[in-house]
Amino acid sequence: MLEHSRISTGERHPTDLNARCEESLHLAYHGLQINDKSFQCELLTNFAPHIGKVPVVAPELGRVFLNLFNNAFYAARQKWLSQAHPGYQPKVQVITNQEADFITIQICDNGMGMPESI
Repeated sequence: MLEHSRISTGERHPTDLNARCEESLHLAYHGLQINDKSFQCELLTNFAPHIGKVPVVAPELGRVFLNLFNNAFYAARQKWLSQAHPGYQPKVQVITNQEADFITIQICDNGMGMPESI
């Protein structure tokens, strides 16, 4: 938790991306539940096991993940609060994958979605 609030030196350090994603996912979820204990969301993860450690600026990447997860939980919670979808079960999913020289990180939710005007 303290690592997320520290001032970044901008130095890259080998970081386990899967662990960083999972930590940020749970941190964002628990942060939301502090304000609304009634909100329950299914957390889905599909982490590629072969990614290993990647040189990144970990505190900055952690803040990016937190923002993305906070946005996903916000969208899911807004849809849940609307009660316009009977049987709706909020879900947030993170998927990591490595292909050749790049890594993909997908963060998905089944929330309200983006307005077409954006």
